[in-house]
Amino acid sequence: GPGSSRQSPHVHRGRLGLGTVAANPVPSPLEFAEPGNMRRWLVGLVVDGHKRATAGLMSDYEAEGESIEEVGDLQTVVDDDGLPVADVVVTEVRIVRLADVPWEFVEAENEGDVSLAQWRAGHEAYWESVDYHVDDDTLVVLVWFELGKVHRDWPIPRVPRHAVDVLN
Repeated sequence: GPGSSRQSPHVHRGRLGLGTVAANPVPSPLEFAEPGNMRRWLVGLVVDGHKRATAGLMSDYEAEGESIEEVGDLQTVVDDDGLPVADVVVTEVRIVRLADVPWEFVEAENEGDVSLAQWRAGHEAYWESVDYHVDDDTLVVLVWFELGKVHRDWPIPRVPRHAVDVLN
């Protein structure tokens, strides 16, 4: 890609309790994957407290004209219709090469992966399915968050279960 992607990762670190005032008090919508089974499964993992992180491609942020999350940002997880399900507060953001995604992130994302290789294979399959080609140097935005207010009941998915099961 343009520029050197081997630079040290941008790190915006911070630890926030839920009592912390959000940096941006107006929540932005947080949409997981595409509408459908995958989004419904991921929203359930967030509401249940299992999923505490999410990954996105830097190129997707650029294509959509979206700014990178910042520590303290309040986001509202939405359903297939864009309606609010729960609020989350961003606690940490890192931008890393795909090859450098750490195990601690995979643990926080908590989508059933038992190894970095399995995490990468599942995410590559998803990104390829939405027409993004990725390789070791692809920049990935890693966002950690804490669950805030839950706005309504949501069916909790059976766990353990893996994202690949939802894709198929």
